[in-house]
Amino acid sequence: MMVRPKIFYNNYKEEKLKIFISGIRVMPAIQRNIGARNASGKIYLFIDSDAFPSNKWVENVVKAYHDGIRLGGGGYKVPEFQNENKVALAQYYFEFNEFIEQEGMSQKRMLPSCNLFCDSDIFKEVGGFPEIRAAEDTLFCLNAGKVSPLTFLPDTYVYHIFKEEKIKYYMNQLMIGEYAYHFRTIYFKNYFYNSRIPRIIFPVIYLLKMLRIMFRIYNSGQGHFLKLMKSFRYFISGSLYWSKGFLIATKKPLLHS
Repeated sequence: MMVRPKIFYNNYKEEKLKIFISGIRVMPAIQRNIGARNASGKIYLFIDSDAFPSNKWVENVVKAYHDGIRLGGGGYKVPEFQNENKVALAQYYFEFNEFIEQEGMSQKRMLPSCNLFCDSDIFKEVGGFPEIRAAEDTLFCLNAGKVSPLTFLPDTYVYHIFKEEKIKYYMNQLMIGEYAYHFRTIYFKNYFYNSRIPRIIFPVIYLLKMLRIMFRIYNSGQGHFLKLMKSFRYFISGSLYWSKGFLIATKKPLLHS
């Protein structure tokens, strides 16, 4: 049975859990910053509305924190009900290929905010999430990573629910592609990303990106590679929308706070 969010919020009563509502629809970065401002604990845990945690998600994060890890995140899996959905699989392999079938902890430059935790002092030191529409988690991780190592914990995973309608998938990749360029102009602030060079050499950028993705998935095992082949049509079409977004962004400056 589907329960409307407002009905759930108004009727939910739990002393240990507080729900804060923005009142209007705002971008994810703003929602996360609202939650952080109202939090009183030492550990901030972030998860998206289209993701749900594994059974020991909180327990594993708390253990890692007590072991000295102040900044990190976990793995990502496709929920069972989407395991055969080609559009969902295409998104998983295009967006999360770096984190598939990894063993043991490792250091990363960035982690998606659908599974991220952070010491409250670090969060405050870097000023929270930059309030832009997408790639805010990338910028946050790059900034926070200057304060503390960013640790990937593969067993501390969440299930990410992917878009199943092709048009929504493509429009999302278009936006992600745009901000894949924009975050670089914000973070690096050098001549390269503020010139025509990225647009001119984009075919090389695209080829290297796709080769790296294919290499990662191939090394993840036969099962993953076969699933990629099964969803390859949507994988490629999604990558083309990502490319279109990237190229649009090279001609359109980002207006951000």
